[in-house]
Amino acid sequence: MRKSFGKLPSGQLVAPLGDTAMLFDPIGGQGANNATRMASFYADRIVDRGRGAFDAEWLTANFEAFWKWHGWAAYTFNNLLLEPLRPPAKEALLAASRSSAFADFFFGNFSSPGDYFPWVDDMNAARNKIAEITCAPWVVSAALGRVNVAMGQIKQKLGMPNFSRAV
Repeated sequence: MRKSFGKLPSGQLVAPLGDTAMLFDPIGGQGANNATRMASFYADRIVDRGRGAFDAEWLTANFEAFWKWHGWAAYTFNNLLLEPLRPPAKEALLAASRSSAFADFFFGNFSSPGDYFPWVDDMNAARNKIAEITCAPWVVSAALGRVNVAMGQIKQKLGMPNFSRAV
């Protein structure tokens, strides 16, 4: 539950930071990333505010500004990893299994999850992004990724070590 502020028994308002503001499952590594960005975001706004009041209006406006700037993307991306993967995200992971350039791009964006959108949630955009990063038609990554997964499954069934390597 996102809340822009809390109220203490004394009546003082407090701004939530990190997991007290937005709780993340650890699967996407967004909790600490979000907390660090949120602390920096608020520190900048506190300095800008100077001696002005840190009232409910200010707390709400800044929380919503943070959500729009970073929070929604971190939250949406993290939850995308908890659900059954949607086809565009599957296509991206298949591409990452065969292309070190795409793997670096995909996993490098964990620190800036806004860069996943809209392509991680739209098949045409995902295919275009795969082609852009791999410098090859997306269908090549799709085919090689599927072969890679199939070979890994066959090796597992046969009790063989599976040392796949991205190219």
